Amino acid sequence: MVCSICGVHSKSIAVHINKIHKLTANEYIKKYNSKILCEDTEKKHNFANKENSKLAKQALKALTNIEFLKRNKKISQSVSKSILNDKNEIKRRSKLMKLINDKMLANPEYRTVLSERAKITSAKPEVIKNRSAKLKKWRELNPEDFYNKCTKKMINCFQSKPEKKLFEFMVLLDGYSFKRNQFIYSETISNKSHKKQMDIADKNKRIYIEYDGVLHFKPKFGQEVLEKIKKRDQEAEDHILKHNWVLIRVSCDQYIDRNKIEKSYFKNDCLEKIKEILKNNKPGVYKIGNEYEQY
Repeated sequence: MVCSICGVHSKSIAVHINKIHKLTANEYIKKYNSKILCEDTEKKHNFANKENSKLAKQALKALTNIEFLKRNKKISQSVSKSILNDKNEIKRRSKLMKLINDKMLANPEYRTVLSERAKITSAKPEVIKNRSAKLKKWRELNPEDFYNKCTKKMINCFQSKPEKKLFEFMVLLDGYSFKRNQFIYSETISNKSHKKQMDIADKNKRIYIEYDGVLHFKPKFGQEVLEKIKKRDQEAEDHILKHNWVLIRVSCDQYIDRNKIEKSYFKNDCLEKIKEILKNNKPGVYKIGNEYEQY
């Protein structure tokens, strides 16, 4: 074939016109009324298309054959087994699949389909049970990792403003290692997990700090809910006293909530009282705030 634009000779000029002249095959044929393949190459292409069509029909026919499906399954299992026994092959296929997935995930439609499939798979009871068991085992074996990767992030999302403010004060105190949302465990705590979440704690020194909001004193969600909260608080206190630890409870009236212009803060007397309790280091339950007189 001879290029109608520059005179280049080739069996196929499709690549040439696209790369050099920036034209598609259809644009070239329409504009210059010329072919892009010589007769011999065109015949070969037509023959190849026919052969591929035959193979496709044969494959479709074979798929309905039960014996073919059984044989194909055995081959597949054999190949899978040989791959699983080769560490280098596993790594190679893993890298390849990651590369394919990265390219596919760039397509929004593919991401949508993948997301919908994942939702269906994740909702299966056996999948949920298996994942829960694995998470529980990992959490028990790696408590620090669980705190840093899960609990810590949860704290940052769901932490109340007063708790944040109180924690900011506690971490500045020398000689302590306070953390957010630590747990105490006891068979006497009346829930399925037998544990109670404490707002702030230095577990090495067994000092726990609780900020008690309005829900600990008033029936905002009904008397029944208030009684449950009181019961859990009492169970935590009993556990602390039993082990001779320190628990400091701070009521909501000790926190002065201001608007965006003026900064919110805890009363100075409250903070000084906390320092005094820590300095004395005597086991017991200490309550700071006027609300506890009614509690």
